[in-house]
Amino acid sequence: MIEPMVTRDFRASGGPVPSRLERACANGVLAALSADARARLAPWLRDRPYREGHVLWERGERPERIYFPISGMISLVVPVKPGVALEVGNVGREGAVGFQDGSAELPAFAQAVMRVGGIVAHVPVREFAAAGRIDEELRRVEAMCRGWLLAQAQQSAVCNAVHSADARFSRWLSRVADATRSDVVPVTQEVAAEMLGLRRTTVTLIAQSLQTAGIIRYRRGVITIVDREALRGTACTCGHQLGRARWPSELLKEAAAPASDSSARTNGASTQGASTQGVSTHDVSINGAASNGAATAAPPPAIHTDPPASRPKRERSPFGGGSRSEAVQASRRSAAPSSRTISTVSATVTAANGKQISCASGEPASTSIEAVTAVSSTTSVRPTSPFMRSLAVLRDVVRPAASPIAAA
Repeated sequence: MIEPMVTRDFRASGGPVPSRLERACANGVLAALSADARARLAPWLRDRPYREGHVLWERGERPERIYFPISGMISLVVPVKPGVALEVGNVGREGAVGFQDGSAELPAFAQAVMRVGGIVAHVPVREFAAAGRIDEELRRVEAMCRGWLLAQAQQSAVCNAVHSADARFSRWLSRVADATRSDVVPVTQEVAAEMLGLRRTTVTLIAQSLQTAGIIRYRRGVITIVDREALRGTACTCGHQLGRARWPSELLKEAAAPASDSSARTNGASTQGASTQGVSTHDVSINGAASNGAATAAPPPAIHTDPPASRPKRERSPFGGGSRSEAVQASRRSAAPSSRTISTVSATVTAANGKQISCASGEPASTSIEAVTAVSSTTSVRPTSPFMRSLAVLRDVVRPAASPIAAA
């Protein structure tokens, strides 16, 4: 009996021996399943080692177990005559076998043989079918594993018809290395010739040419791949058609990825919503408006709207015509009209006797009227240049009230 390699390695390292389910997850299909799907299979999951050449089921029989290779490789072969069988498919850690055509009523068309010895996990067919009836993920496993074997059989039919012997040998050897995840392939040239339907001498010549090119090394019963890329270069294109993208283990990972992304997006949206509700107060202004960290602009100063008469009067300029600040403001307004209301209008007039009189629209109307009436047609008005606009406004204010006084 071959001791399980995983258990042997852990015992040699002094670490804890993994459980049966942990050992089975070395198979890519079981590893790609969700925890719930694996839990449905765990009570019936077993594993055991098989030697090279062990027959798992014969042609015409009904498989009793679903086999998940942990190491090694299982070949499905179709006998053509006594002692001769052609390989129509093989499965390593990337898949599983035992599903057949999906019908328990039909016997197996091909024979299952351990082509490379190793450890295989298995589950009874009945128990797997019962779990699959209530778990869509397990039904997907069955469909993908059967599809993988069907694709290999179809591609092999094309390959055997159109590709040369050396290209087919390189493709098969590369495929065995991928299935076993190892560059050391423990097969004889006789077995390789039988799997490909070639003569043994033909395989010997092909192996010699590859060894001369430094691509492989071989001795009795073992072929070692030295340059994997160069081996793929000598193989036919069928190896690319049956590449990693078609493995059941990879397809199951891709099928599980959208569900994981959707769950992550949902959790991310919940976290973002919670973060938005819990935003810190330093991002909100005192008035309740969000500032987002930017400085809040101060409100514009209030415009004083009191009547001109109620405002405190400023000190008059000794030169007449209001205060100095009012004179400067009036000159600026004369150059660029403003929408603001002029609260005080001042002007200076000079009577005939040389007396200057200061008038302002902010003063009582009688004062302004008397001042203008006192200077009749004999009065020469000599406005200073800054007050031209103020004088025009003063005339409009005084003229309507001057008529009653003149009539009196």
